[in-house]
Amino acid sequence: MSPSPPPRGRKAKHCSHSPPHGRGGNGRSGGVSRGASPVANFDSSFSPRSISPEIKGKTELVVCFGELLIDFVPTVGGLSLADAPAFKKAPGGAPANVAVGIAKLGGNAAFVGKVGDDEFGYMLVEVLKENRVETKGCRFDPNARTALAFVTLREDGEREFMFYRNPSADMLFETKELDTEILKAVTDYRQDL
Repeated sequence: MSPSPPPRGRKAKHCSHSPPHGRGGNGRSGGVSRGASPVANFDSSFSPRSISPEIKGKTELVVCFGELLIDFVPTVGGLSLADAPAFKKAPGGAPANVAVGIAKLGGNAAFVGKVGDDEFGYMLVEVLKENRVETKGCRFDPNARTALAFVTLREDGEREFMFYRNPSADMLFETKELDTEILKAVTDYRQDL
């Protein structure tokens, strides 16, 4: 079982890694969605192998760095953001999508980035964990919110985005917050080739 988030008001330096076991989390499929079909989720019937911070055998670790945010997608497709009657929240962020996709295909993936020390931030990191993505490199910012994006695929096939950042936590990641052990795992593997 994953550790609980720290109490409100207490600064969390990073989310701790939970050893892989079973499905973890609450059993939701969780798919991080973005791209051509903004509400598509990954197939929850696929069961990738366990993720480990160590590189074993010939499996490379892919480290994805960047944004992890909440997409708000219209409940009715093919409309502009202004014409959408309602929105549904969905995990998003292109680097997070890549990490989840790699893990779903049986690869070894890690995500490095920052979210707010808020409900959305903790939810997003849990979705990564449920999808077997290493989250040791995630950071929580007590002074900034998790990014929000309203996104739609209009009837003409064009995507439309509206971001809410002032700035958001993902924009405030600092070099000193980087977990170099994750990068060392990649470097050590590459040197053994």
